Amino acid sequence: MKYLKKYENYKKRRQNIMSRFRKAMISMSEDEVVDYIIENCKEYLEYKKDIVRYIASGDKTWFKSNPISRVSRDNANHYTVIMSNTWKDYPKRNKSFICTLNKNNIYGYYYDVIPEDGSKWGVAPRSDIWSTFKNTLGYPDDFFRFVDDLSKNLGLGVVNDTNYKELRKDMIRLFDELKERDLKDNLWNKMRAIAEDTHDEFIGFFQKNYEKPSSKIFDELINIMKPENNDFKLLEYKDLENEENEKEIWTDSPCVFVKKDEIDNILNKINEKLR
Repeated sequence: MKYLKKYENYKKRRQNIMSRFRKAMISMSEDEVVDYIIENCKEYLEYKKDIVRYIASGDKTWFKSNPISRVSRDNANHYTVIMSNTWKDYPKRNKSFICTLNKNNIYGYYYDVIPEDGSKWGVAPRSDIWSTFKNTLGYPDDFFRFVDDLSKNLGLGVVNDTNYKELRKDMIRLFDELKERDLKDNLWNKMRAIAEDTHDEFIGFFQKNYEKPSSKIFDELINIMKPENNDFKLLEYKDLENEENEKEIWTDSPCVFVKKDEIDNILNKINEKLR
């Protein structure tokens, strides 16, 4: 029953995101796409990078879209909120297109992503952000699901994962409650008794910072999640390099999406106009 409920929540969240994403799609004619890229995407024409995005519906050949407010589709959203509110100068993760650099010949529902000039890109050190905090949080989805389980089983409800101020308040309250229960000794077994599970990275993190005030424990969580502590990069479009191939990247810049098997046709049209 627990896993069925999780699946239903995931399905509902996914449908909500896709509905808002479709509403943000701006249909364009072929000529409009060509003219728009010539006028607004000069960096793309000069430095062309192989940025792609898979879109499940795949029912449009091309379109323009502004980033929409989003939550993590497949997992806990806490890390998205933290990244969006504490990673200075990075594109807002909660208002970004999540893409990958991929030079492989992929077609079907894959789209070339063409950003407007001046776009900034967050670059993860691996192909999926789930596995990029392994030296600090472990898998962030597991880390924050364990946080939610602890909070719920202590009668505090889930930790807010859509508003940063509320998330911070809920996390500090959780740390306060855990310290009230004097869990310092035999922490592993005591947390297992509360959450019916364990998470080594969270327990290790909490044990290491146990003596600090709860607000400082939260500050330390923010510190270990900093991009410079996890090998992330912030790059301009022209500086995206081939060695970043297949790494997850994101931008909050408006973009044009062109289905992969149509991009050569669009580029030919552009070249004809620029002659």
